[in-house]
Amino acid sequence: MGEQEFLDLCKDELGGTRYSMTKDMTMAEWVVRIGESAQRIARKMLESRLEEDPRRDPEEPLGGKCGWRLRIQDSVQRRVLRTGLGKIE
Repeated sequence: MGEQEFLDLCKDELGGTRYSMTKDMTMAEWVVRIGESAQRIARKMLESRLEEDPRRDPEEPLGGKCGWRLRIQDSVQRRVLRTGLGKIE
């Protein structure tokens, strides 16, 4: 994700928490809305960071436990990471 895309996401999330969008909500509902917005932003930040990681697509991937070269059976294998922000591919 580029910087402008990230800024646009933050702007959209902020817009959804403005008074005009939340004036009929209770404080508890408002806090939940803010928490969900923060999680969406944090998730995009994590996904963006993982996209840049050179270990994401190593030339010769090695097994984590044995250290031997992995035998990849599919041309592209996706990995799902379970994080505090949910599952990230």
